[in-house]
Amino acid sequence: MYVVDSVGRVTYPSNFANNLWNGQTLKRGDRNDYVKTLQSWLYRAGFNPGGIDGVYGANTEKAVKEFQKKVGITADGIAGKQTYQALQKYVRTQTTVSRSNSSGSDDRWTGQTLREGDRGQAVKDLQAKLQRLGYNVGAVDGIYGKQTAEAVKSFQKAHGLTADGLAGKSTYHAIEQGIQQKNYYNQKTIIQNKYKALENKVHSKDSTWGEVVKSLKEIAKL
Repeated sequence: MYVVDSVGRVTYPSNFANNLWNGQTLKRGDRNDYVKTLQSWLYRAGFNPGGIDGVYGANTEKAVKEFQKKVGITADGIAGKQTYQALQKYVRTQTTVSRSNSSGSDDRWTGQTLREGDRGQAVKDLQAKLQRLGYNVGAVDGIYGKQTAEAVKSFQKAHGLTADGLAGKSTYHAIEQGIQQKNYYNQKTIIQNKYKALENKVHSKDSTWGEVVKSLKEIAKL
């Protein structure tokens, strides 16, 4: 479990590196909440598993391999003890929740803890963010019902927070961090696709120098 303080710093317990490993090695084809937790941590580390849906598919396997290569362990796409511990150590270095690039993450926190039975725009915003992060809140209708509470609990479990179903300050900050990371992954994918298209143009006999320059300018704007 980690704690977000009043200025956005994240602190971890001394035994943090041992908390994530549950004794179960995960691999492609697995489907369970352990996979969902792994996917969430991959997102936090900067590796896109394609979604937080509890399904260990091709994208999750690819993300695991990319992480394993990054940290210098066997890149077999299988999440065992070594991979779990390396993943937690890697994430632990991210000791500050970045809010400077967020469009008002401080403003999102109103000082009001949301809970089952609440209604309003704040609930609707929370539901939309959870849905964007891959959690099933049911309808985005501004009603904090049982399904929204369960989605909050699932998110909290996946991020090492107390799974009480209450959307308080720490939960809000963790959600904002997840949104920021998702935005980064989306932008990274766009840039990668642009570079791939540029590479194809450079090697194409039918492309002109003007088209190549135009593509370079488009990438520079990102």
